[in-house]
Amino acid sequence: MRKLLLIATFSLLIAVQSGQGQKSGDIDATAQFIWELREQVRISSDSSDNDANSFEIGIIDNLELEKAIAALTGDMLDKKNDVVVSACSYDDDLAAFDLVYFATEDLEKLAALLKMVNGKPVITVTDTKGYARYGVMFELFIKDGRAAYEMNKSVMRRAGLEPSEKLVEGASKTYGR
Repeated sequence: MRKLLLIATFSLLIAVQSGQGQKSGDIDATAQFIWELREQVRISSDSSDNDANSFEIGIIDNLELEKAIAALTGDMLDKKNDVVVSACSYDDDLAAFDLVYFATEDLEKLAALLKMVNGKPVITVTDTKGYARYGVMFELFIKDGRAAYEMNKSVMRRAGLEPSEKLVEGASKTYGR
């Protein structure tokens, strides 16, 4: 019985780490929110390093979310903008992406990620509670089947990003001005 409990716990841990532990509706709501962010956040003209005709999304350790966003990309792709969705890791050059989604409770990984993208126009998104206070731009949670979020405007401003009024008004909580 003890072995069975240990195996079940280990299997659950692996499923949660790979994004398999999230409900399908949660994955879809998160994917939809991330998809919409690309039109709700504008890069300031003085910090435009990236190609204006493409938008690259990096997903760390969540295969289901990567698939859901890729499906949206195929369904809703507009002809003037290419959207690329890629699996990536904390060891990759995350500053090369326009948006990075990650979920970790490891503060060392969080610090390394934030240091890598600090001051660069990279939208950071997580579903780990409390991280908007630490410098992540968007902290997602699911409320009534829809993505809700806290937002860190001061980090966005330092990165040369400007959120739309709709995005600011929709935040359940904002940090910074």
